[in-house]
Amino acid sequence: MYFKLLSSLLSILLFTGCLNTPQKVAPKKESWYLSPPISTDKTLYALGEGKTSKESVSDALTTLLSTLNLTVSSEFHAQTVVKEGYNSSKKSIYTNDITTKLHTIEISNYKILKSKKLGYKHFVSLVSVDKEQLFRSLKVKVEQSLDFAQKQEADSKEKTLLQKIKEFKKIMISLKSLPNELKVMHSLNPNFVAKSYIERYNYFKIQLNNKLEQLSFYLVKKKNLSLVSSIETGLNQEGFNVVQKKDIYALTVTLTSNYIDSKAYGFFIRKSTLDIIVKDSSGKKVGINQHFITGQSTKSFKDANEDIAYKLSKLIKKNGVLQILGLNL
Repeated sequence: MYFKLLSSLLSILLFTGCLNTPQKVAPKKESWYLSPPISTDKTLYALGEGKTSKESVSDALTTLLSTLNLTVSSEFHAQTVVKEGYNSSKKSIYTNDITTKLHTIEISNYKILKSKKLGYKHFVSLVSVDKEQLFRSLKVKVEQSLDFAQKQEADSKEKTLLQKIKEFKKIMISLKSLPNELKVMHSLNPNFVAKSYIERYNYFKIQLNNKLEQLSFYLVKKKNLSLVSSIETGLNQEGFNVVQKKDIYALTVTLTSNYIDSKAYGFFIRKSTLDIIVKDSSGKKVGINQHFITGQSTKSFKDANEDIAYKLSKLIKKNGVLQILGLNL
């Protein structure tokens, strides 16, 4: 009887405890999340989600810029300035100086209108971008980039051909995002005419191509003819000029080889050290490299040397002839 009474009492206590256990309530989804604002002629809006608040902002910007047919990758830097409303959890407006790189396109001064945590590693954010402000900021950046490129060109006039090529390559890297930026500007303002900017961009592109066409290579062919031939083939395949006589633009390539021969298990083995030196017309070293290649053959050391030439050709195809020569262009 005692055990029955105790069992009934425990059952009542457990049932009461279950009734009193607080139930987890899912965070209420705000109206701005369920029905975000639609972009207008003046402002772009987008909603984003992510495991962190920053990821949700990045996702929102990805969605926002997808209306301009761009792929977005975001990098967040700088500080956040917070202007709080009456209820900071719902009404705060975060004005970000964070710069987001969109395919190397910089978007700044966007606003995080709303941001909320909906669950474990689940954040949502609503962002907006003023279209006119974005257009103006991109226009300033494009003009500054082209002006700086023009200054770089002016500063390189007295430099050697090789130095000019390096400068123009730097210029083209600095202008890498310009074509996409012009596309964004046209999407933001259909009346925008990009012709003058494209012409300036193409000018630097043409100048680089012209400089590369002027560049030529003179190969010293006294020894190691099969190895030199591999380098010559690599230069030709990558569109470089190989001349039979030196000229003022030619870079002289000298290849020397030291090797150790051995035999093992019926193989002729040649361990070779290849030293490559590249000089400009003034005799200054502009490139230097060293390669260790082992060749082998079942017939002779001469055939083992041909195997080295074959392996050098494979290296050139894999890494590019300029890297093999030790030229940093």
